[in-house]
Amino acid sequence: MKICVCAELNEGKFSDQTARAVDAAKKLGDDIALLIIGQDVTPIAEGSSFEGVTSHILADGAAYKAGCAENIAEYIVHIAEDMDAIIAPATTMWKNILPRAAALLDVMMMSDVLEISDAETYKRPIYAGNAIATLINKEAKKIMTIRPTVFAAAAETPMAPAVIKNDFTPQNDYASEFVIEERSKGGQAAAYFCQDCYFRWARYGFR
Repeated sequence: MKICVCAELNEGKFSDQTARAVDAAKKLGDDIALLIIGQDVTPIAEGSSFEGVTSHILADGAAYKAGCAENIAEYIVHIAEDMDAIIAPATTMWKNILPRAAALLDVMMMSDVLEISDAETYKRPIYAGNAIATLINKEAKKIMTIRPTVFAAAAETPMAPAVIKNDFTPQNDYASEFVIEERSKGGQAAAYFCQDCYFRWARYGFR
């Protein structure tokens, strides 16, 4: 089973959530590719990795700056033909992107997976976490976000495996573009604006 893990990056390095997504992927198989996507991320892709990861897929370009959801979803659709499963941590960024990719591929989106029993059986919370549902997914491609806190962190390795650079230019029919990032004084909350949304918000005074 070929599995793609979508890396969450934080200040020029892999986040802890990425390590936990790799551990989740190991429960599906041992052919794991790690997707590193964004702007100026080549040094990360060519640096360290995690135990069990067999290759890095690198997508470095301005189109993917600041986690532009539409463009990254298009890229995932582009590489999905060679994948049996696509896994990402359930972070703000990937919860925004993976459902778009699942819709474009016309496959089920499994969100906040807590347990992977086998290639077809998964558990996730429902009713605001008051119940746990068991899902049977027989589709050829599985797309999911996993809850990082319930999986262990895969051990980091000092050297990266083979880096695959996949040339692809998003169509960007949505005309979305990163414009500005605004942070609160505490530095915790961040707001990201696509060009169209920013102009519409400014028009009505929502700044």
